[in-house]
Amino acid sequence: MIQNRSDWLKKYYPSEFPPMQIVPITEGEIRSITSSLMSKHSLGYDGISSKILKLCGNQISKSLTFICNKSITMGVFPERLKYAIVIPLHKKGDVSNMANYRPISF
Repeated sequence: MIQNRSDWLKKYYPSEFPPMQIVPITEGEIRSITSSLMSKHSLGYDGISSKILKLCGNQISKSLTFICNKSITMGVFPERLKYAIVIPLHKKGDVSNMANYRPISF
């Protein structure tokens, strides 16, 4: 049985990977992201509107930065962050042809 993720990678991808450098997320990046959100009242699956995130971005940026960096360094992401709402968006052509759609997740 494979003990950990690195053993699994070595089993299925035996060649050497170049070393990865983890670049920490900054509070400034979090503030930039929250301030660039469109102010919508509709709620996401988490029950929080983008308007609320935008309004309190400065107050929550330190906590969000800590959570994001901890997830990246530990390689563990909360299950709830793995969900997305996916809708098909028509590109062009016949609307009855599924090949004319592309998935958009949010």
